[in-house]
Amino acid sequence: MPVKNERTIVHPFTGEEITFVETYEETGGAYIVIEVYLPGGQSGPPLHHHEAFTEEFRVKQGMLEVTVEGEPERLGPDETLFIPTETKHAFRAFGDDPVVFEVRLTPGRRFEESMRISYGLLDDGRCTEDGMLENPEDLAFILHLQDTWIDDLPPELKQITFTEAETKEKLRSMKGYLRREQQDALTE
Repeated sequence: MPVKNERTIVHPFTGEEITFVETYEETGGAYIVIEVYLPGGQSGPPLHHHEAFTEEFRVKQGMLEVTVEGEPERLGPDETLFIPTETKHAFRAFGDDPVVFEVRLTPGRRFEESMRISYGLLDDGRCTEDGMLENPEDLAFILHLQDTWIDDLPPELKQITFTEAETKEKLRSMKGYLRREQQDALTE
């Protein structure tokens, strides 16, 4: 996967960059903080919600549009927006200029692993021409790891579930995409 440094990964199709500012391990499992660089005209995931964690967005540069429960809200530098659990939302860079923003995910367990695996699979070409993961089970697994529930997801993908043992086994099979510390934790 394109990696700028140990903490920053780059989406091979959109150019989105995610920097892991504070990891789940570093905060003792309390939260994770990421910084996102989103090129102008690009969007994050489609309308979705999370059952197990909240998000707090804080814009550092540019304009971010976050749609919450169908209502768009534009955020500029130093503005924040809190997204509770179970709240449908989506975000995009507003306009042609890039946006840089931080997101605090509380608790954010396995979010970093999900993004590293997702970007790694895309970079390895395990995707369609438009940049979607080609294996439905891989997509379902990534969404499971990051507790993301996409509204328009096909019903057959919503039915794919993973037990904790299956999750650990699948993580082990994809450990090459993870940081060394995350790989080591899988053997414990």
